[in-house]
Amino acid sequence: LDQVVLVSGTVEEKDDTHIKLSGGVFCNGDFSNAELSEGSQASIKGRVVGYDDLFGEVRIDNCTVEN
Repeated sequence: LDQVVLVSGTVEEKDDTHIKLSGGVFCNGDFSNAELSEGSQASIKGRVVGYDDLFGEVRIDNCTVEN
């Protein structure tokens, strides 16, 4: 927890405040200007805040798109 990581994967969902990557990675951040669409590849950097047992997702915040 509280480690900065760089993750890559296929975008499954995207809106202005979050991106969900394949493999169960949920990223919070400001993605209003990110030129990504569902199905595209993305590398995202952020801070791990935990794991959501209910949804089976790793939660990352303060995310920025690196590619």
